[in-house]
Amino acid sequence: MRIFLTGGTGFFGSALIKYLGNYYLPITGSLSLHVLSRSPNTFLRNNPHLNELPWLDFRIGNILQIDTIPSLSSYDYIIHAAADSTKGTTLSDIDRFEQILIGTRNLLDRMEPAGQTRLLFISSGAVYGNGSSTNLPLAEELVDANRLCYVASPYAFGKLAAERLCQYYSKVHNLDYTVARCFSFVGPSLPLRAHFAIGNFIYDALQNKDIIIKGDGTGIRSYMYEDDLARWLIEILINGKHGEAYNVGSDIPISIRDLACLIRDNICPSSDVIIQNDPSVPSTIYIPDTNKAATKLGLELSLSLLDSVIATAKAHVE
Repeated sequence: MRIFLTGGTGFFGSALIKYLGNYYLPITGSLSLHVLSRSPNTFLRNNPHLNELPWLDFRIGNILQIDTIPSLSSYDYIIHAAADSTKGTTLSDIDRFEQILIGTRNLLDRMEPAGQTRLLFISSGAVYGNGSSTNLPLAEELVDANRLCYVASPYAFGKLAAERLCQYYSKVHNLDYTVARCFSFVGPSLPLRAHFAIGNFIYDALQNKDIIIKGDGTGIRSYMYEDDLARWLIEILINGKHGEAYNVGSDIPISIRDLACLIRDNICPSSDVIIQNDPSVPSTIYIPDTNKAATKLGLELSLSLLDSVIATAKAHVE
């Protein structure tokens, strides 16, 4: 199986590389993974063990520069995961939107019309807007583009626009694709000092610091371990129905306050959980309905949140 991966040096890519090497390759015995990256040498210096994998190859390129993307007709599968979700305010709104939409178009333009290559577009649960207002998990049919224009971030709207671009190319050029709408995750590959609450909480606990909640702690989230993330993505890539979107994440809710307490109790019980009640931090519900992935593809979680947190913390102290 030949796979072309964009975004291979980020959280999703790192999780996929690890999963494919540890679980997929031993079963199939055949794998060739080519990763497009702007700076693979930096990534490989930080992960020297990857230099020894004969099935893994890196190619210098940028999804915004179409001439750096090779012809994709020789690949069985493409996973498009490239999008900076950890740079926060360092990207302008237009730059973030353009990176997602133009990058996706460039990739689609390098696919062979009516070819045998299948694309998995990595989208986001952000396409549903700023969380649920009904206290119900977010199901795939709940996307409302009109509402999204007014309440969502450029990242979210860019992801939805890119989904629609895949749909357009499928109709015009008969390209094969499926979509994974991804929610919240945890695992050794997650950066602990970015804007991810669970990563910040684990980092503070490992540093024997108090865990700070900027809002009121009532927001609701759920978290999937990175091995489950990668396993679900590969299943959707190979067996997902053409043109369909699938939610990827845990459907087991936990409040931000309870999450902080769980991390505190199991990593650094001497720390305090401090709730700042900043009114500028909204309290939202961000939980996927994963019934479609479960019933159509037989997907389920293999690791609990507690075990996921412990595995993540352990990886960062070894």
